[in-house]
Amino acid sequence: MLLVILAIYRRQAQDPAAWLRRLVCCLPTRLALPVNRLAASFAEGIIWPRETWRGAAIVLASVLMKVIAAAQFVGAGLAFGIGLASTEYLFLMVFLGFLVIVGHFARIAGGFIIGAVFVLTRLGVPEEEALAMALIVQASNLLSVAGIGAFALWLQGIALADLRSGAKRASDVRPG
Repeated sequence: MLLVILAIYRRQAQDPAAWLRRLVCCLPTRLALPVNRLAASFAEGIIWPRETWRGAAIVLASVLMKVIAAAQFVGAGLAFGIGLASTEYLFLMVFLGFLVIVGHFARIAGGFIIGAVFVLTRLGVPEEEALAMALIVQASNLLSVAGIGAFALWLQGIALADLRSGAKRASDVRPG
């Protein structure tokens, strides 16, 4: 659904007669010009691959990532004997996804942990178990990303030793 909204937004931002542009033009000139420039530059950044299989792979990968994340929460909950309804897990994933994005822009350290504990306690999970679940999910997420990244590097023929030697060379060539 978000992909459809972004596609519509891109078309609206590029069409000078679109309702979105007319709405922005109703703002005072001092505000309309920067908002219009921001909307146009955001729309230019929305790029979709031409090949259908690549677009399908992007959608499939994003769905798979959310399924893995939800499974991590389910597993962490079951480890502590906590079972939530599927709608509660869905709410947890949507809320935390939004919170991670906002926390990134607001530069809030620990936003995922704080948000997860907040939501889980509101869903009736005791604080200690909520914190343990959040920490386990974050650790398993980081390990999943590192493992998949190492596998992808291996497929490309890049060894971890190559990365270490490249990092060492980069740190030796510091501007002085």
